[in-house]
Amino acid sequence: MLAAATDRGMPAANIRTQGNMTNVGSESHGETPSFEGHVDLVQVARALASAFGDRVPSGYLEGKTDLRDTLTTMCGCSELRAEELVDLLERYGFVEFDADPADPEGADEGHWYIYAL
Repeated sequence: MLAAATDRGMPAANIRTQGNMTNVGSESHGETPSFEGHVDLVQVARALASAFGDRVPSGYLEGKTDLRDTLTTMCGCSELRAEELVDLLERYGFVEFDADPADPEGADEGHWYIYAL
């Protein structure tokens, strides 16, 4: 299901500037993010945006699991490491859930959005 990020006026894979909150550790270069050591969250967000294209993950738990599984498959990291990365992406605003996950109805009907530079 494709949905626009209407509260921000941006489609799911659109670009958003993150200022100095893009890197955790040192900067890395290349097409696929390396999950060893320091991680460039911009690269991770770009890789996720590319993998999902116009498809927007839905449901809080289902969508977050989809993001985690995509990172695991894409980069060959453990599920735990991928889950930690999704949490970091969420904390720094690279991925966002558009509903209240504590609300049972919102948790099921909300969508995840990926913002990449």
